[in-house]
Amino acid sequence: MPMQGANAGFIAEHRLWSREVFNSSSDWIGVFENANCRVEYWAPRERDAQVAHDQDEIYVVTQGTGAFRMQERIRAVHAGDLIFVPAGELHRFEAFSEGFSVWVVYLSERANASPLAAAAAPR
Repeated sequence: MPMQGANAGFIAEHRLWSREVFNSSSDWIGVFENANCRVEYWAPRERDAQVAHDQDEIYVVTQGTGAFRMQERIRAVHAGDLIFVPAGELHRFEAFSEGFSVWVVYLSERANASPLAAAAAPR
């Protein structure tokens, strides 16, 4: 499936993207991108070798269980959990089950500067 983009509305069905990534040699597939964000479907295979990213990230666990490490904090995660990671923060998934997968949303600086983001910022 090609990456979707532009300004059209878009619905990404978990079951379709899950099948696509698990039948692929890659552990991630680009799903959607516009000026505000990039969305990927990711299913780490043996280990998560991530580095800190320049953008804020949002993960939504779609299936499986694991542990999520951010700096030195570790939390159990399950299907349905949402995780926010600020730009520059070291993080990774550990001890994840077979079939573990997540949606990943990378927010652009433009998205981070939106009025909605500013309104949600702690005061």
